[in-house]
Amino acid sequence: TFESYAELRDMFRALAYADDVQVVVFAPNGGNFCSGGDVHEIIGPLVNMDMKQLLAFT
Repeated sequence: TFESYAELRDMFRALAYADDVQVVVFAPNGGNFCSGGDVHEIIGPLVNMDMKQLLAFT
């Protein structure tokens, strides 16, 4: 989801300053894991952003 991508962005920004973290592993929480996302849910908010908002998101 869009919120998940925002959380990942924030996490990686914070980890950029963590000297004790060398690797990030994505693993399932429960019985299922999918690296894909709902394209319409993700792209929808992005097409409504101006350039400043897009750059802030990425």
